[in-house]
Amino acid sequence: MYSRHFGGTADDAEAKNSTDDQPPSTHSMTRNAVKAILATTSKQIQQTTDTSSTPSNQNSHPQPSIQNLLQGVIKRAYSTTQLVEQGIRDDETATTSNEAMEEDATNKDDTITNNKVPTFEFPFGTRYKHHPALNNIALAHALWASILRPNVDTVIDATCGNGHDSVKIAELLFLPQQPNNQDNNYDNKDQSPIGCYSQLLCVDIQQQACDRTQQAVTNYLTNHQRLQYMDRVHVLQTSHEVLPRPVNTTSVGLVVYNLGWLPAANTGPDDPNGCGKDCVTTMETTLASIADAALLLRLGGMISVVTYPATGPEEDHAVQLFLECLALLSSNTRTWQEAISSFVMVSSNDNNNNNNNNNNNIDQSNNHSPNHNDDIAHHVTQAMQRVITNGPPNQTWRVSKHEKLGMDQAPVLLTATRIK
Repeated sequence: MYSRHFGGTADDAEAKNSTDDQPPSTHSMTRNAVKAILATTSKQIQQTTDTSSTPSNQNSHPQPSIQNLLQGVIKRAYSTTQLVEQGIRDDETATTSNEAMEEDATNKDDTITNNKVPTFEFPFGTRYKHHPALNNIALAHALWASILRPNVDTVIDATCGNGHDSVKIAELLFLPQQPNNQDNNYDNKDQSPIGCYSQLLCVDIQQQACDRTQQAVTNYLTNHQRLQYMDRVHVLQTSHEVLPRPVNTTSVGLVVYNLGWLPAANTGPDDPNGCGKDCVTTMETTLASIADAALLLRLGGMISVVTYPATGPEEDHAVQLFLECLALLSSNTRTWQEAISSFVMVSSNDNNNNNNNNNNNIDQSNNHSPNHNDDIAHHVTQAMQRVITNGPPNQTWRVSKHEKLGMDQAPVLLTATRIK
């Protein structure tokens, strides 16, 4: 028994089938297009030649010359080639982009611990939590960078906690040491780099928070060759109700707050100073501190506050109301007193509506009684009167609020910048 293959071997047939399944190349597509144009033009040239050999008619239209036809052929062939090649490039680019996106979407590795750089760091990379467009803390850091003057400004971290914000401030505030000037880079008086007038004042009421901040800042300055700035950093265990005064009281460019409690606080017998979630910032001391910051801040400086409505609703409302009142100091639409009155009225109406719906199982955890609303209004009024009495006349503030939509009781970033 034997078999015969007509028209070639089985391998040839398989190769032919595989070739038929492949898309035509760029050159073949271009060649076919040019052949079609040349064939059409050849017919037109032949018709022109035949017409030129016949007697002319005065009423007939002039026929195109062979030269003009050839020029048209070249233009059409070139244009067709460009279109075909551009289409192929677009297809290849789209395919490459889709493959990269699919590859990055399936990447579950931690790019931070493995020191990998994803193909698309934003928004597909796993480092999105550090992007200002997606995280309020990262956004705050970006805003600080736009405000601070390195080696000039003083910054107060009024709730230093674990020291993360303090480390970022040190990065923005203290410039790296110049290796060529190591011998003459210090002032004999305080061993600080010559030309550095900045100070970083870190405040927290808990000792373990101060210890963590001190260690975090020291590690950062050591690892980044900036240890010579260490005497410019002061970590103070005290309440932020009254802010510490720097050497140059006119150099305060930024005061930052991250309200709430100390994350990962120790409360065991090994750390008697730790009080966990029982040590939280309060509305009264926070308002007094922010009013103090408003009086210390230089022109162009910023107050940055992160509040947590889920755990400190009264403090959140009070801080937002106070900063709104600062913005209204230069407003022609309404006064800050009217804003406080409106807050009390709206809050009272909301409480009445919620009381009427108690039987509908509505969560009442963040609703305040009229007494709480009056208390908020009272403390905000006191803080505003203090700023107006002791602050410069005609002061002007620009206040912004940043929060994630679609997320209940999300943390809020508030910034107030003094522009006049």
